Amino acid sequence: MRWCLVFYLLTGFVNITSWASPDVEDDLIASQRWREEHSPKIVRILAIDGGGMRGLIPARLLQEVEAQTGKSILDHFDFFAGTSTGSLISLGLTIPKERSIQPRYSAADIVDIYHTYGKEIFARPLSESVLNPYSVRGPKYSPDNLKKILGTYFGETPLSSALKPVLVTSYDMKTATRITFTSHDAAVCDEYDFPMRKVARASSAAPAFFPPSHMKMKNRETRILTDGCIWALNPAEAAYRSARKLFPDSEIQVVSLGTGARDTTLSHKVAKGMGALGWAAQLSFHTIMAQMDLVDQHLKESLPGRSGVPGYLRLNVGLDPGQGEMDDTSDRNLAYLEAKALEITESKDFGILLKMLEVS
Repeated sequence: MRWCLVFYLLTGFVNITSWASPDVEDDLIASQRWREEHSPKIVRILAIDGGGMRGLIPARLLQEVEAQTGKSILDHFDFFAGTSTGSLISLGLTIPKERSIQPRYSAADIVDIYHTYGKEIFARPLSESVLNPYSVRGPKYSPDNLKKILGTYFGETPLSSALKPVLVTSYDMKTATRITFTSHDAAVCDEYDFPMRKVARASSAAPAFFPPSHMKMKNRETRILTDGCIWALNPAEAAYRSARKLFPDSEIQVVSLGTGARDTTLSHKVAKGMGALGWAAQLSFHTIMAQMDLVDQHLKESLPGRSGVPGYLRLNVGLDPGQGEMDDTSDRNLAYLEAKALEITESKDFGILLKMLEVS
């Protein structure tokens, strides 16, 4: 706590309640104390999208990277970022074993979580399986199973214990504020250090699927936190900005993993006939897609790369119509998602990824 107060006096920021605003975050991660201890020549970022059960696609892809390179994902990347299901993967890859500096989970372990616990996370009582009016008035699922499983896998391990810098996105509905939890903020100030399980819960409170997370801050204020997809379904841009501040003298590379691209096209006949209900169903989805396209374009322009190695690489795969619902936990869908992940591993972009990982 003393370090927090000294830091605020040095930076001139005293409004602790606005800790998650971009300006405060920028000053926190500019901490000279942290930067002097970590200054790699190349900082390679792994950013993973949200998407519920479709997180199996990037998890399986990363399992294949580990299999083909013989190294853990932690050895390949210097900075991790995730939104929603991507936050579970990023935190899972950076949480340490007890009393160790080795990662607790491999990519294969995380793949197993989707297979073992997916049905439990997206479960609802049998009495609601045919007709569930509550899903119209409120969240489709109880968060109890999700919280239990996060507790099992993360325990009380604090965010500051992450083996590499990690950024997790969320959104505060109470103040309409973008939230970024980062392990490097947590490392320099305990006001921002929360258990990983709570951070993961805050990022994965998917609207309409799970209720928001009511997180009590250490200044006793309560935040109403929901899924980071509200502003960063693809967290690559947020990760790039944070890493740029944290490592101002390092070269930045970004690998962005999607969770499957769904067909978003609408015919003119359908679009021109949409009324209030039609737009209600389409507007948020297309807004998020437009944001993701902007992120993709900006990072391509900002990180052109060198010597045939791109500075920014986006890996994703198209999904067939009617496939890949974010809460589809059927064995058929899990097999489909794994097949889609392996489809990526046969692409030219996967070969480029392996080439990137060879460059130190």
